[in-house]
Amino acid sequence: MSAECCVNRWIGTTILPTPGAGSAKLSYVLLQKLLKLSEYLPQPRGNAASDDAASADGDNNTATATGGRGFCFKYVITDFSHANFGFWMNHPRLQELFTLGVVDFAVFDAEARPGEVGGGKGTTKRDAESEPPPPPPPEEGSDPAASGSCVGGGDAGLWGSGCLRLELSGEELRPGDLDNPVIVVANYVFDSLKQDAFRVHGGVLEELLCTTSIPSSGDVDPSSLAPELLRYMRCSWSPVRRRPAECYPDDARLAKALEALAASHHQASFLVPVGAVRAVDCLRALSKGGKALVIAGDKGYVHDSELEGTRDPHLAVHGSFSCMVNFKLLHLMCEAEGGSVLHSQHLDGFKCSAMGYGLDPKAYPQFRMTFKESTACFSPNGFSSFQRQLKDESRGLGLRPALALLRLSQHDPDVFYKFKQVFIDKGPYAGEKLQNDIRRDVKLVHELYFPLQPSKDVAFEIGRIFMGLKDFDSAAELFRDSQRYCGVHHVSWYNMGVCFFYLHHLDQAEKCFSESLALCPDYPDAIKWRQKLADVKSFLAGNEPQQPQEQQPQAAV
Repeated sequence: MSAECCVNRWIGTTILPTPGAGSAKLSYVLLQKLLKLSEYLPQPRGNAASDDAASADGDNNTATATGGRGFCFKYVITDFSHANFGFWMNHPRLQELFTLGVVDFAVFDAEARPGEVGGGKGTTKRDAESEPPPPPPPEEGSDPAASGSCVGGGDAGLWGSGCLRLELSGEELRPGDLDNPVIVVANYVFDSLKQDAFRVHGGVLEELLCTTSIPSSGDVDPSSLAPELLRYMRCSWSPVRRRPAECYPDDARLAKALEALAASHHQASFLVPVGAVRAVDCLRALSKGGKALVIAGDKGYVHDSELEGTRDPHLAVHGSFSCMVNFKLLHLMCEAEGGSVLHSQHLDGFKCSAMGYGLDPKAYPQFRMTFKESTACFSPNGFSSFQRQLKDESRGLGLRPALALLRLSQHDPDVFYKFKQVFIDKGPYAGEKLQNDIRRDVKLVHELYFPLQPSKDVAFEIGRIFMGLKDFDSAAELFRDSQRYCGVHHVSWYNMGVCFFYLHHLDQAEKCFSESLALCPDYPDAIKWRQKLADVKSFLAGNEPQQPQEQQPQAAV
């Protein structure tokens, strides 16, 4: 498992890593939002070395390590292996961002052992011969931090080598390389990382040791390694009395946080997210002084009351498995190092957390205010419930409420897709001002569209909306995008043909209808329109006395 980040080795630039990026859909959306805000962000000044080189050459146009495009951040999409790199490199939406120099890739294994944080030997595309030899192990009795290990602030534990290799630029980020804080975005990452289980029974701390088993029956083959086997897995938990210090002898912070949590409860059950602690330590170490802002969203616990009572840990099985995240313990660890923490206020649903390490909370009041407003007044979980309820009752939903919801979602393509029919059916009959608003809002949806499933073709649906609004140029371009992102289809060729017909590009229209029929020879709409086109051409050539009557254009589904 991994995490994404925005990182910066260079003065004036911040690096944003995201662990466990998966498809990188969230990364794309965040990048689009950041690029729109770039005019309000500080301008990078370059690092000292580049400034000196520029002065020596007499060049005042210093190019920063972000690609020389004037952006104050670099976004690093990370995962624990190279498995997704080919997908990212070839995705058309991400390709549009490569030339800007604001995005890069890196292997980051959040649970790596020392020397393996950046993926270890052979994890980049360079030849193995070009890899530097692994550092020698520290001598007995020596300081691990002195060997370049990934160490957090204060008396943080030793969690790996801490080297992050950027795939596109070939650069290496090592502990202490970055002048600015690292901003870590971890969305549904911590719940899938390693955790230790504990409970407090009658005021006594006990570690819960897990034994897994699979029932033997004719329906289950225990020798199979298929993921479906997880559905049959059974866990039994055995309590063993422990002292906090003996649980984490190599990390005083974890031991102290565990002791504080145990001392504040008489009966409680909780997990210790050691994988999350390890991941945060490694990414923090990239910045001088371990400065970082960690923004995490996950299922988990943020209040003491949620830990009360003795019960077995819950494992959610969904192709893999995941556990609840103990944000309360992460909170204690962050504050013990002088950091500050913001959490969701509500007990139910998705939780958000922002942990600032080495950052003065008074220095960023606007962020704190925005976080509290967005999680307390109208949280992500609240919006999710709200739009789902509206979807169930959307039969009579009007255009204005649908637009309001779309704007409230910040033009989320998934939300748009749920309510697309409202715009398709009612848009053509709206007033001029409302139609102009629809055009603007659905264009913003298209900017955030990150195609993953051909069955969820957002570009095609937006094209249908523009076709209904008689904006045929825009509609034709969107149907081209549909074919580019989700594959060639006879209906998209047909819709383009209708658009070109009304744009009076008759030769292009004829080509589109022919392409549609080549894919589906008996498609009746394309047959009808090709005949209509032939009649129009015949009329224009003077062979027909009367021009065929035009109809209200309607996009095929």
